[in-house]
Amino acid sequence: MGKLKEKLWESKELIVAIFLVLLLLITGSYAWYRYNLSSDKVHIIKAGNLKLVLDDSMSEGIMISNAIPVSDRKGLETKVYTFTLENLGTKEADYTLYFDDLPIGETEERMRDDYVKYSLTKNAGSPTTELLSTIGENPNRVLETGTIAGKAKNSYTLRVWINKEAENDVMGTIFYGKIRIVAELKGDSETPPESETIEKAVSYDPTSCVTGEEATCVETTCHQNKTLGSCPIGTILKVKVSPETSKYFYVLHDNGETITLQQRENTVYNTAWNATSSDNSKGPLTILSKLEEVTQDWSNVNTQTYTMGTTDFNGTNAFTSCNFSSDAVTCTENSYTLGSRSAKARMITAQEAFAVGCTGSSSSGTCPIWMINYLKQSTQNGGTVDDTHTENGATNNNGYYLMQTYAGTQNRAIILDQGGYLTDVAISRNFYGARAVIEINK
Repeated sequence: MGKLKEKLWESKELIVAIFLVLLLLITGSYAWYRYNLSSDKVHIIKAGNLKLVLDDSMSEGIMISNAIPVSDRKGLETKVYTFTLENLGTKEADYTLYFDDLPIGETEERMRDDYVKYSLTKNAGSPTTELLSTIGENPNRVLETGTIAGKAKNSYTLRVWINKEAENDVMGTIFYGKIRIVAELKGDSETPPESETIEKAVSYDPTSCVTGEEATCVETTCHQNKTLGSCPIGTILKVKVSPETSKYFYVLHDNGETITLQQRENTVYNTAWNATSSDNSKGPLTILSKLEEVTQDWSNVNTQTYTMGTTDFNGTNAFTSCNFSSDAVTCTENSYTLGSRSAKARMITAQEAFAVGCTGSSSSGTCPIWMINYLKQSTQNGGTVDDTHTENGATNNNGYYLMQTYAGTQNRAIILDQGGYLTDVAISRNFYGARAVIEINK
């Protein structure tokens, strides 16, 4: 059986949906600040045996009006934001708490670190008050480094304000950031049995092994071989994504040490690419956030940190935008205003789709059968479940979105249609889903 190495459990990164936005609006000398958090309302983030919990105020967001640069004494009287770090295991863990920048708009100016002050208090102790400029540069602003004992919990309070020494050029600038925790679990008692990570690997055959569950499927040990490409594209793996949950995936890429996989079926159903904007340059905010939410507890899966729309996959060039012609899809480099992400799962990119065999466009192209509607193929080859099954009255496997936008029209993105080809649809269409792309260690 395949083995997730202990280092997967030794290094866990919690990227917390704490998006603290300090927006200075100008009405006279100083106007007001707004602290705004992710609308996804993610309250609990888990990694291995560590759990980070946000309180309701951080998830709902708050507004502080009539704020001006103030002294530390006044800053320590501002509204508190709270979160906790809990070690659910029995072994102690080292951790580092960071305060990172998030991307801002092209026309916006970021607030200087020496204009921003923060106060962090742990377990009702004395507050640590510093300028952001004194604790390193993004992504290396270290708020705290420490060790948390087994079965222990740390409670934090955070305040942020403008340094009273700020100059007039602070007006109109923006601070936009997030809390991040990186932790290392000590000891090996929390490591799951390696044999349970990859429960089964079988060679894909469109005539006899479509889902990985047919009696005719031929098992393989490719995942035990650390040679580049030892698991061919399309190999089916049954992965224990968490101690309680197993899912089937197809191999997109095997670099010898890790395997990149895409889930056999849609992970997220009937969700718009971006329901909040008609501008595809904003990125797949709606569907990507939903995908991250439903996979956040996949504890046996590596955390991926990547730039939106780009992965250095199989030596391909990075691009985020594609055009269709009568016989081809061409993609060129572009940039989302949405920045880098860290999560257990992401969406497939156009680079990956082309690298594993997708060709052309809706008029002439196709993708490998295993990338499309596995249930339909199973039915055609003796299976018993049709791909048009419904859940809560909605058909679930109409196709799924890619990361990429459509360069020809601002409000469209790329999907892999249930017919097996790449095409473009409006980013507000909620007929389609997303399939989790994950990475695991051999």
